[in-house]
Amino acid sequence: TAREVTCRGICLHLRRRGEKRLRCKTGRPRRWVVERTNSWHNNFRALRIRWDVLAQHYLALVHFACALIAYRAATRRNGHRF
Repeated sequence: TAREVTCRGICLHLRRRGEKRLRCKTGRPRRWVVERTNSWHNNFRALRIRWDVLAQHYLALVHFACALIAYRAATRRNGHRF
């Protein structure tokens, strides 16, 4: 329940029915971490359209995509975009 979550110190971002949406500090809509990550994974066609039959091959592609996303993010922050 919401009470248990708030007791653990987690800030909920849930609205009740009829409650108006609050604007973010930046003025842009909030992009959740999970949505953003799924969007990055969808950039890899082999993950979006599952061509591999074997689960271990698909899992290897997921790991490779995660590594490539992390590498791109790390090089982008340092200003070294390849």
